Parts: sequence; C-alpha cells; structure tokens
Amino acid sequence: MLKNFDHIHFLKNYWQKKPLLIKGGIEKFKSPLNMDELASLALEEQAHSRLIISKEEVGHKDDYIVEEGPFSEERLSSLGDENWNLLIQEADHWSDDILFLREYFSFIPQWRFDDVMASLGVKGGHVGAHLDWYDVFILQAEGTKTWKLEDAPRTFEQFEGDHLIKDLDVKLLSDFNPSLEFTLHPGDILYIPIGHAHQGVNDDKSLSFSFGLRSPTLRDMIVEHLKDELDGIHEDERLRDEPSTWQNNGQIPDDLMTSLLKSWPSSLTLPKNPQLWFGKLVTTPSRHTIHAPEEKTDNELFTAIDNGEVFRNPHGRLAYYLGEKSVYLFANGERLSLEKNPTNLKCVELLCDQLNFEIEDLMLFSKTKGFELLLRFLCEQQILIQDDE
Repeated sequence: MLKNFDHIHFLKNYWQKKPLLIKGGIEKFKSPLNMDELASLALEEQAHSRLIISKEEVGHKDDYIVEEGPFSEERLSSLGDENWNLLIQEADHWSDDILFLREYFSFIPQWRFDDVMASLGVKGGHVGAHLDWYDVFILQAEGTKTWKLEDAPRTFEQFEGDHLIKDLDVKLLSDFNPSLEFTLHPGDILYIPIGHAHQGVNDDKSLSFSFGLRSPTLRDMIVEHLKDELDGIHEDERLRDEPSTWQNNGQIPDDLMTSLLKSWPSSLTLPKNPQLWFGKLVTTPSRHTIHAPEEKTDNELFTAIDNGEVFRNPHGRLAYYLGEKSVYLFANGERLSLEKNPTNLKCVELLCDQLNFEIEDLMLFSKTKGFELLLRFLCEQQILIQDDE
C-alpha cells in the first residue's frame, strides 16, 4: 500500500473529481528497470514505442516530431541533448516487476487497469499539453518532472476543433490554461482524473510510469452490446420492401417501416423518427468521403452560377421525406429541414426525382424563403460542385 495514504478518503473526495499529489507515496522507491533497460525495449519489434522530439513551446506542426518504433540503437544513441521523450506502451507486458507495481493501487478494481506506460527523456522533454479520456496515476521513478494541470475537467466539445493545434497528427491543446503545478521526485505519485488537461516537462533526465485506468463511454458499452445482438442476425436478412409503396423517385415512403418491422429483431427498438434515420442511411456515400468546399460568399456563389460554373454532381446521393410540417432533404448523409409548402415540395422533387437537372431550373426557386440556406447546404454536401477551370 501507499505510505500515509487514506484510500477511502481519496475515493470519496478525489476519484474522478480532482487531481491529487501523493507526496512520497512509495518510500525510497527504486525503479525495477533503469532508463537504459527500458530504452532497449524500443528496439523490439513487438513493443509499442514512440519517440517525441519537440520545442519548448508547440505552436504548429514544425515544432513537434513523432517517430514510431521499433528503433535502431544508432537512432537512440544519436538523440543527444535535444528535447526528446521516449514512450513505451504496455511496459508491464515486458517486466513482471513493473506489472506488480499495480499492487500499490490495489484499492482500484483490477478490471479498471489498462496498461503501464514508461516515459523517459532528457531535460526539457515533453509530450505536449493534452488530456486523456481515462484516469491515470503517474509514479515518478528517476529524476524530477514538473506537471501543470487545469483544475477543471473539459467536455469533449472543449477538446475538439479550435481547441487543438492545427495540422498535428496528435491532439495537443492550443488553449492550455493550467492553474495547478506539481514537481514530482522519485516515489511521488500524481493522480489526474479523466478530462483534466495536463503537461509534464522533464526537469532533468527523468523516468516515470503512468498507470492508465479504463473508463469506457456509454457509447462504447452500447456498441459492445449491439455486437452481441448483431451476431444473431444473418447477412441474408436485408430490406425487402414492396414496390407498391414506392412513390416519387426520390421520396422515402411513410409505410417503409412496415417492411423494416418484418425483419427487425424484437430485442432492439426502432430508431426514433425511423424515416429520418433511414434517409441518412441510404444517402450516405458507400466509398468516398465528402470534403467541404472552399467557402464562398453568397454573391460569389451566385456569380459562379450565373457564369455557368456550377453543376449537379451526378454521384451525389439525394432523397426526401414528407413529415407532418416539414420537408426533410437528405444529401450525402446529412439532413436539411424545410418548411412544408408546395414551393419547397416542387424544389426537392426537382433535386431528388431525377439523376440530373438544369441549374437554371433550380434558380427559379431563388426568391423562395431560405433558398440561400438550401443552396449552401447543397454546396457543402457536394451535390452542387463548381468547375473553376
């Protein structure tokens, strides 16, 4: 057990709530493997290792290099004093002595543990400001390392998009705002709850072990459950609808769900608004990815149309469904809701009931309320594409 540590108090007040420094958690700790022995694991084909070389501050992709192992002895010996950090994932798979370090955390259920990662490097080495979607205990083994943390957890939305440094292959934060700081010495342990942004920088030659603890999402658990359900459904079971239900060429009929219900497993509930779910399903491209076009103003877009530079992409997938108050247009897996009225209905019929149409015919609806929104939606989903030549 850890020295001078009340695990009951920890679980009640800190677990998945806030960070905690456990000073001298393991008295007179000595690493089972030294840095050279751990670095030699990066030579192994089966080991999962990464070498990170970074500037003190990372602002763009040129400040950060990631190399995947295995590495040669020559590569590791050539590193010198540049800011490098070597990560050995699943170090506990290579050493029983490292594996049994988990016994210090026996107050955590065994099934929670994922792996033990070794992190070793020189002064200034770091992996950048980031966050993990799991809880972690960090045990300092050799040297010292200073950690900075945000005291509040982030949501997933506060992690993606503009919060990340652009063009990096790894997800590092561009808006890291730490308010906590801890310097770890050998035997010290830092607990970082799920979602708390953090960064550790080596103060000198440093070795630490990170004990990652699984925290599956509700989505993960549902997907795993559905895998078991899907195992009982044969590939030959598929949609077999009645041609008599077909209406206009691009329209999803109301009674399509009658056909689905015939083969739908009784243990699974139908999606809410099944016609809307089905519209997304049948219009999602099978093999290609939709890339957002270069943004244009409304004036630029209308000018391109007037110049004959915009045309219908024959490979775009379209369908529509008539709801009680709305017309739902599906384009390459995305949906746009329009007010249900005769004008909008004629417009979506033009779009969906034939493989091609004249842009001039579409522009007859340009005075309709919300037409600019419709036009931009069609461009974003690559239904309308521009020939810039």
